[in-house]
Amino acid sequence: MKKDILRLCAVAVIVGFLVSPVAPVFAEERASGTATGTTGGTGQTPSAAERRAQELREQELRAKREAGVICTTDVKLCHDGSYVGRVSPRCEFAACPAEKKREENRQATGTKREEVRTKTEELKQKREEKQKEQRENRIKRIRNEVDRMIRRFNAAIERLEKLAGRIESRIAKLKSEGINTSEAEKHLSDARAKIATAKDNISKLPGLVEEALKAENIKSAFENARQLINGTKESIRAAHASLVKAINNLKPGFNKPRATSTPTTTPQ
Repeated sequence: MKKDILRLCAVAVIVGFLVSPVAPVFAEERASGTATGTTGGTGQTPSAAERRAQELREQELRAKREAGVICTTDVKLCHDGSYVGRVSPRCEFAACPAEKKREENRQATGTKREEVRTKTEELKQKREEKQKEQRENRIKRIRNEVDRMIRRFNAAIERLEKLAGRIESRIAKLKSEGINTSEAEKHLSDARAKIATAKDNISKLPGLVEEALKAENIKSAFENARQLINGTKESIRAAHASLVKAINNLKPGFNKPRATSTPTTTPQ
């Protein structure tokens, strides 16, 4: 009776050992030992590859024992019919080949998408830098053109003022001689008014130009400055035309001498 009880206890201990988590490690050790023994039993010396494989198996077993991680030997059936087991460090099932491939594709797609996003941002930045450079060059070109235009306007006004001064001197001389110069004086007055308008426009032009250059749309904002420029040109042309008329009225054929009294005889 006692022998039967002892035999049952021994069987229970063996069964409990086999189903415990430690069993796979010892199973691997037994497999390793069996493989070594088989090689040795034949009387053949293990090759370098076999010795290296044996060393790697032993290192893996030692690492598992030192880490205290021993995974069970159950497996998972994948959709493609393959099986995967548990792996360290958390003894989770390894990824199925199809799942692993999908994950690799997802990562590759994410990497490609990030590369495209980065390239798009770089192109956008380059485009903005190019637009900024073009805007700066355009502003610089407009300023230079306006400066040249103002210098031409001032030079034209200076010539007109000198001509008006000579005409005024001529009018004064003819008036002293008793010649009627009222028509020439009228044209001279008109010319001086046009010159004053042109000078006033020129003084306002730099401010309008700078205001337009600060706008987002330079072309539309430059309309006021363009109208002022055209008005200045027209005033200078009109002033020149009035001075030409004044000069023509001062020519001998246009001069009108002052009216003289007709002598009368007293009847006797």
